[in-house]
Amino acid sequence: ARSQPHVPARDVIKNSATLSASLGFARPMVYGKRLAAAKENRVYLQPSVSEVVNAAQSLYEDELLPCGHILLRRIRERIAHAQRAAAGEPPVAIPNVENVPHIYPNYLRSLCDSSPLFDVQ
Repeated sequence: ARSQPHVPARDVIKNSATLSASLGFARPMVYGKRLAAAKENRVYLQPSVSEVVNAAQSLYEDELLPCGHILLRRIRERIAHAQRAAAGEPPVAIPNVENVPHIYPNYLRSLCDSSPLFDVQ
């Protein structure tokens, strides 16, 4: 069995700030703080059970299984379609969901877990 080479203590990087500085990152935690702040300020949709059921049915019609991220995306697509129709715009095959708020995945999971209409695996 090979033994691990001895590394002097002065050569061991002790914390993430030192590691980040050694890799050339000026402020290692700024991105994390900004990302956390953006998530705190984000508005999330809370679809109803019927909206989730309709989205799941449309996925089955397209021969897709309604797993988490695909179901989240389909709900947002259906909302984008409804927004376009309300604005009097013509329908498109794949709507732009950038202007539709996100759905918190844990909310969708708890909604599906609590509904007898879904068999969550």
